[in-house]
Amino acid sequence: RAALAGTPARYETIAWENLTLDGGAVAEPGVPAGFRRTGTFERARLPVYDRYVATAFANQPDGYAIDARFADVVAPLLRAHGIAFVRGADPTGHLVVPAGQPLGALAAVLLEPESDDGFSAWNVFA
Repeated sequence: RAALAGTPARYETIAWENLTLDGGAVAEPGVPAGFRRTGTFERARLPVYDRYVATAFANQPDGYAIDARFADVVAPLLRAHGIAFVRGADPTGHLVVPAGQPLGALAAVLLEPESDDGFSAWNVFA
């Protein structure tokens, strides 16, 4: 788990185009109905909070076993992330994800039950 650091790391400047409500029926792409572009822009400096500090740790196991009930859902997600896995040797059809692989740290984030950005947080195992 992680918590947001208390101070912003830097500021980022963004700009957006001003719109005006004119009630017209002419629609412009990307503009809500009834509005039109003004051709003027506003700029603002916003703080960027992108530094996190760990609040909990987990010892990484040698691997993860995924119950066969979730194999058809989890396998494509692991594949999409480039994480290697194998089907269990027995007829149950469970998945085995070895932790000792190049993306083992990512596998841990996705598969640890208490991870705040993993499959449990996304309700994949619900």
